[in-house]
Amino acid sequence: MNTIIFAFDNWSDDYDWWVPNNWPADFCIDGKLSLPISHDRKYFMQQLNTLDHDHGNLENLKLPANKSERLHNYKNIKFCNINNVNGKYIFPIFIRTRNYFFKMQQHGLKFISSTVINDVAADRARIVFIHPLEGSCGRPDWDILQRWIETYQFKKNQVHFIHGNFDIPPESTNFSYHPVSSFQANWQKYTNIIDYTPISNAKLFLCYNRATRKHRTLLVCELQRHLLLNKGIISYHSSSNSTRLLVQQYNREDLYNAAGIIDNLLPMYLEYDLSVINPAFSLTEDHHRHTFLSLVTETITEDEVVSSFNSMQIKFSPLFFSEKTWKPISIGQPFIIIASKGHLKHLRNIGYRTFDHWWSEEYDNVDEINTKLDLILQELTKLSKLTDTELINLRKEMEPILTHNQRLFNDYQKSFIDQMAPTYEIVNDIWQELNS
Repeated sequence: MNTIIFAFDNWSDDYDWWVPNNWPADFCIDGKLSLPISHDRKYFMQQLNTLDHDHGNLENLKLPANKSERLHNYKNIKFCNINNVNGKYIFPIFIRTRNYFFKMQQHGLKFISSTVINDVAADRARIVFIHPLEGSCGRPDWDILQRWIETYQFKKNQVHFIHGNFDIPPESTNFSYHPVSSFQANWQKYTNIIDYTPISNAKLFLCYNRATRKHRTLLVCELQRHLLLNKGIISYHSSSNSTRLLVQQYNREDLYNAAGIIDNLLPMYLEYDLSVINPAFSLTEDHHRHTFLSLVTETITEDEVVSSFNSMQIKFSPLFFSEKTWKPISIGQPFIIIASKGHLKHLRNIGYRTFDHWWSEEYDNVDEINTKLDLILQELTKLSKLTDTELINLRKEMEPILTHNQRLFNDYQKSFIDQMAPTYEIVNDIWQELNS
């Protein structure tokens, strides 16, 4: 029982690696070669492919396998072929892309062997969907998964889903759901809150924006329109190379002039070329030291997340906590977070304290992104009128909260060996239950 068995239906001699579970061994569907929906290009050594961002490019099939999977470096997890398993096992379905359940809706679990289906039904195995590093699955996806399970009459403890969305499925669902936070943290541990030492006019906020997303584009334009852009340290680059085009697509023609100014400033980098490097697991102390608060643009806002399948679009409300939320907490800096409704509420529910004593956090109760940004800009405008001395004094008032948050974060991180450790703990619990 000390060794957790991860079983796979198929091994590929061509790629010298496991074929993703619930996918044909020959990568063929209806006679056509297809990238695995669970991984698409990420199954392959994408850095060798000049078209690595083209998810539908079948040239990827000619590349070597990436030979990397969640948890495969854990020594007490053994990856093996189902034919070589004598006892109980976990059947992992790793998910590396968005919209897996929508894209697989017409296939369901039909690419899983009858051996596995029968073993799950007989409590010799567990199906575990593992998608811990994103929060982009929600209630529409849960409905699809529920229908798949009903087809096979699986029980709740026989199918598990590990995911980064902290919005919990209804109790009536016939699968076990495990929300997990995987971003706490791969940077240096801090045991004292950082001093606030403003040294320039850009003293008010720190705002990181790597991947172009609707709420980030609108925020940067709103900061420019409110003459606040130069009040902070900010990174931003537009993958479309036209912020003006984006605000038109978002029906925000009122931001067109501000977007034009932003376009003339692009790319707005701090230390890294954001089109190439993802600095998720690095923390630049001086950025936090010289700014009053972190203006966090989380990965997901519920106004932005849409699952699409056969021209059907459904919005849903995930609660996802990436490194963007945890960085200011870990170093001891106050924050305003642009995320899904209830993001701050959840932080408070798990013991963290927020800053409604000093500014309104009504924005956390709002669904719609434009209204949310209006409320945030009102508070930033008020803060922008304070002197250095007034901001320093405010930070001193906040020290008990900042210290509390940092200590709570560090208490959690004591058992955080690496990014996959929280997921491993859940998998281990499932394994122990299976073998009890």
